[in-house]
Amino acid sequence: MTRMPTTTAVAAALLAAGVLPAHAEEVTLITSDDATLYDDFAGDSANGAGRGFFVGRNNSGSRTRSVIRFDIASAVPAGATIDDVTLTLYCSRTISPATPVSLHRVTTGWSEGPAAPQGNGGAGTRALEGDVTWFYTSFTPPGPGSPEWNNQGGDFVPEISGSTVVEGEARFYTWSSEGITADVQAWADGTHDNFGWLVMGVETQGIGRTSKRFASKEETLQESWWPRLTISYTTGGGCTVADVAEPFGVLDLADVQAFVAGFLAQDQIADVTAPAGVWDLADVLAFVASYNAGCP
Repeated sequence: MTRMPTTTAVAAALLAAGVLPAHAEEVTLITSDDATLYDDFAGDSANGAGRGFFVGRNNSGSRTRSVIRFDIASAVPAGATIDDVTLTLYCSRTISPATPVSLHRVTTGWSEGPAAPQGNGGAGTRALEGDVTWFYTSFTPPGPGSPEWNNQGGDFVPEISGSTVVEGEARFYTWSSEGITADVQAWADGTHDNFGWLVMGVETQGIGRTSKRFASKEETLQESWWPRLTISYTTGGGCTVADVAEPFGVLDLADVQAFVAGFLAQDQIADVTAPAGVWDLADVLAFVASYNAGCP
């Protein structure tokens, strides 16, 4: 008959005497900013606070693109590894055929702005102070002299981070790819500034209307339609395999007690070395070695 050691026995062995256990987390964010860029003659049409944002060519043949941003830094701890990312958008209006909608990482900062078109919103409205437009990253009336994009229509990485085919309206669509995950990892690490994604539909001329409208965070009919970014990530929790309890960065009795409790409960926090799924002397010795070595 196999007996599990008592808490006292394990604690005594630890006190007599790395791989960090990964802690999986998931967080869902709503856009901090979302806006539409309208390809117009003066670059003074905007939609920073409307109920929807647009991509593709509208019924007049003009291009629309959107920019969206999520506050990654407020939700993902420093040093986290981003495992998976899913963007969910609700298509609230379209009469165009199924077309791909792609994401591109934006490379220049922009501000959302307060302009809120009436009705469908497909043509935008006159830009107000702080609106992002096809020409300007932050509009100041009457326009000229405002900070400009380096390239009209937005500055972004040409390579597609992720794409999905959007068909009919009144449906949710998701984007998930290695490129999207890599973007969020870079924003979390600070490798790239978080200016969000440019959302782009089909802009080919001569094929008719391709426009799609997605619910923004200002949509008032249903909060469930708001743009959402679900991020799955793992953190080590502390400086070494032995740093399993707060305050992280300090090895103390709290870590010993947390490890012992996890070991007896066969919790992942105490499964610190191979073979995975087995709580044995190897885990105890690995914890002891890491604890005695201290934080780097």
